[in-house]
Order: sequence, then structure tokens, then C-alpha cells
Amino acid sequence: MSINDLLIISPELIIIIFGLSILIIDFFKVRKSLLSIISILGLIIAILALVYQLFSDITITQSSFLNSSIVFDELGILYKSIIILSAIFVLLASTNFTKSFDKYTSEFYSLILLSTSGMMFLSSASELILLYLSIELTTLPLIALCAINKTNKSAESSMKFLILASISSAILLYGIVLLYGLTGTTDIQLITTVLTDLFKNGDTQNIPISILIITLIITGFGFKISAVPFQMWTPDVYEGSPISITAFLSVASKAAAFAALIRISTLIFPNLPQEISWGDIIAIISAISMTIGNFSAILQNSFKRMMAYSTIAHAGYLLIAIAGISSGVISDSISTLSFYLIGYSLMNLTAFLSVMIVLNTNKDDSIKSLSGLGKTSPLIAFCIAISMIALTGFPPTVGFIGKLYLFSVGFNAGFTWLIFVALLNSVISAYYYLRVIKVMYFNTPSKTKLLQSDVVPKFAIVFLSFLIILLGILPNPIIEITISAAESILVLK
Repeated sequence: MSINDLLIISPELIIIIFGLSILIIDFFKVRKSLLSIISILGLIIAILALVYQLFSDITITQSSFLNSSIVFDELGILYKSIIILSAIFVLLASTNFTKSFDKYTSEFYSLILLSTSGMMFLSSASELILLYLSIELTTLPLIALCAINKTNKSAESSMKFLILASISSAILLYGIVLLYGLTGTTDIQLITTVLTDLFKNGDTQNIPISILIITLIITGFGFKISAVPFQMWTPDVYEGSPISITAFLSVASKAAAFAALIRISTLIFPNLPQEISWGDIIAIISAISMTIGNFSAILQNSFKRMMAYSTIAHAGYLLIAIAGISSGVISDSISTLSFYLIGYSLMNLTAFLSVMIVLNTNKDDSIKSLSGLGKTSPLIAFCIAISMIALTGFPPTVGFIGKLYLFSVGFNAGFTWLIFVALLNSVISAYYYLRVIKVMYFNTPSKTKLLQSDVVPKFAIVFLSFLIILLGILPNPIIEITISAAESILVLK
């Protein structure tokens, strides 16, 4: 392994080193607040390493040890940045939350960093074995984090997550094995070449196994992104897990999964037999996901369960862009997916981290527990309201621009019916998002106890709320970044 190789994976190595170091430092009985500072410092250094990579002349050469397993491109850097920044905001907002399990604080920070490193590897994996290992490195720490509170509900959610994550990983692995059997390689670039040569003469002999491969891979990733009908774990895991872990799971892991799905949808699926309409399959899953997600969210009384079904609905929206890739609208589809994912991350983090402050004082996670919050804690209520308005898709927020951009690309890709379904679902979603605002501002306060929170968590949610509005007014700089990232994967294609 050369110095060049180390520079390429330096952000991941930095986070892994800091994650392991926290466990060692905790042996010396240091203040728990120091562990938070060290964790955030490691993430900031990793961000600086990504910036250095972006403006350096680092390349992956043919003799590189990493040549067949990691892609070094702007798309990977963009998604790694989303993941790291999500982790930073979760840690900033968790300073009060970690006091509830003071004995396991070092494990909390270490597991988040290790899971973050797995997500980063997943974002740039160009080899199917590394992709699978990255999913495991991402998932196993999250399973442990779900149970870190050591309550009956958190233990149940962790066990459900473990079982269903194992099943989905096995299904995905079987799809990878069949793809290897068909092509003789696990390198995504070589798979693209082999499939092109295999099916260029209209070969129909391998169509059945190709259908099975697509089915297994879509099923495996369907679990990871919470798409219907593979979403059954999401509400229970979201409800039972500590809310900071729910926030991290709903944003960072989804970004990593979609980064990997983009590469597979761009480089592998289009080179399978043209008789397989994989884009239509994705479009159907998209429509069902957003519909079931939104209608189910209406029925929820728990805020975390409501947001879990909201996550399922937004997985459906994001799949519109994946379907667009199948129609040849590749650059715009990847760009709009990336932009919407950035906006979704801001909106979800703001919602979850704001409610986390409420739960630090009031353990009831029902929507009714937010009654009168606009009078008792106007700042926190305002941040929650901004996130709800943005998730609905109202201007002038990033949610509005993201949906406008996403629906335009879907329409240009020829999925008019899917955009019509998405528009109807956006109207339906307004009911349960605006219900939260109604409860906060028009209901009588259920409790008069003042919310206890440090300055740092409040700063984090205010800053996120500011970004939601800023990117709704001035989206062009981020859109240009996402376009550049999308074009970088087309060079590989």
C-alpha cells in the first residue's frame, strides 16, 4: 500500500483511529464532555482531509492497492461530507442526552464514529465485497447503539434491527454471489464491461438469472433505505431507539445506501438485458413507498413513529431519481437525488434534534407532548415548525426546491404517472406535518416545566433551521456541487 492509497482512505482512517482512541482514553477516567470534544474533533479533521482530497491531484493508478475496491471521485466526497456533517450535528445535540447513560458514553461516541467510517467506505466502494463489508461495518454499531439505553423497548428494537438487517444482508449477498457467478468478477467496473459484452448480441439465455440478480439487489437495498415492502423494521426501531440514534440512522445511513445504489443503478443495471424494465420496478416501489408511508404516518400518535413513516415516504420520493437513471437522464437524476438528500438531511436532523431537547425533560414522545411548545419554548417550537414546513414542501425552504427539482427530473424521464402520485402524496403529507405545528401553537401546554438544554444543542438546531431556509432561497451553489458530483461518476461509466 502506497502513500497515495493512504491519502485516499485518510478520512476513514482518521475516524476509525479516533473511534478506537476514545475507548482507550476513557480508561483514564477523563471528563465525559472531553470524549464529545475528541469525537467532534476527529470528524472535523476528517472533513479537512476531504477538502484536501478535493483540491489535490490524488489519483488511483492501475498499480494501486485500492484500484479495484475504492472509487475516488467527487460523488464519494460529497456523500462522505453529508455523512460526517450529520454525525457532527448529532454529537453536538447529544451533550444532554448522553447523561442518561453516563456509564456507556465512550461506547456511544466510539460506535457512532465506527459506523460513520463504514458509511464512508460504502459511499465510494467500487468492489462488491468491500460494499458488503461496509454495510456490515455500518449496521453492527447501529444495532448496538439502538440498545444503549438498556430499556426493554430499546432492546426489542435492537433485536428486530439485528434480525432483519441480517436477513437483508444475506439477500444482498446472494445477489452479489449470483452476479459474480455471471460475470466472474466482483469489481463493478469490470462487471460493467463483462455485462456489456455478454448481452450486446441480444443473448436471452441469462435473462432469468439477471432478473433474479436485480430482484435480490433491490430487495437488499430496499431494507437499507426503508422502501416498501421492506420497511417493516423502521417504525419499531425508530420508536425504541434513543432519538439521537434515530436521527443518525434516518439521515447518515440513508445517504450511504443511496450513494451505493447510485453506483449500481448507473454502472450495473443498465448493462443487464434491455428486456428487464428495472426502472419500472423502481417506479412502482417508489409509488407504493410514498403512499403507504404517508397514509400510515397520519395514524401515528408517537412523534418518532410518525417520522419513521415519513422516512419511508421520502425513500419513495428519492427513488424517483433512481427510476430516472433507467431512462437515460443520468446526470440530472443523480444531481437531484443528491440535492434532495442534502435537504432531507437538514430537515430530519432539525426535527429529531429539536424533539430530543424536549425528550431530555419530558420522556413522553407522543405528539401531544409538544402541546403549547410555542408558548413555553418558542425557539425550539420554531425550529420544529421550520422542519415540518420544509418536509411538507412549502416555500421558501429547501424542501420546496428539492421536490420541484426532483419532480421535474422525473417528468423529463417520462414517469408522468409517478410524479402525479408524488404530488398527491405531498398534499396528503401536509396533514400530519401541519398537525405537529397546530399542536405546538394552538393547544394548551400539557406541562409547564421548562426545557433543560445546553447552548450547543440549541445552536445546532438553529443553525440547521437557518440552512433549511437559506438553501430554499439560494440553492444554486449546492446544485452546482451536486451536478459536478454527478458528472464525476459519468466519467467512470
